[in-house]
Amino acid sequence: AGSSDTGGNGFSDVALQFNGDTGSNYSWRFFYSVNSTTVNAINTIITTNMHVGTVANGGGDVQGNSLVGDVDIWVNFYSVTNMTKGVKFHSNAGSGVGSPNNFEMNMGGGIWGNNKAAVTSLLLQPSNSPNTFTAGSMCTLYGII
Repeated sequence: AGSSDTGGNGFSDVALQFNGDTGSNYSWRFFYSVNSTTVNAINTIITTNMHVGTVANGGGDVQGNSLVGDVDIWVNFYSVTNMTKGVKFHSNAGSGVGSPNNFEMNMGGGIWGNNKAAVTSLLLQPSNSPNTFTAGSMCTLYGII
């Protein structure tokens, strides 16, 4: 998805694809902060998926518990066939990596510009290997007409 973190801080970007579309039809922008009040921005245009947040890429806190992420995604006009699909998201996650542990927050949005098709399916997965969510991670998807 492109990248607030490539795994070094214990996080994985979450990638979203609509309708199996792997073409260069996604653009997105987001702000993120890792362990501080410093805010960074990423702006990506025309990629094969959309960044929609960050989750833990494994690890555990000082009690040995697995830490997880919380991702909320809103898809505007998902069922409308004459409008481009807009997405907004926010996420937060503790990775269990570092001392006491790393924490990351994301917020942003994007556009899927594939012929204004209705959304009939989606693929949501962490970008980093093993491309699976840590047990207990939570993702909430809202479809807004």
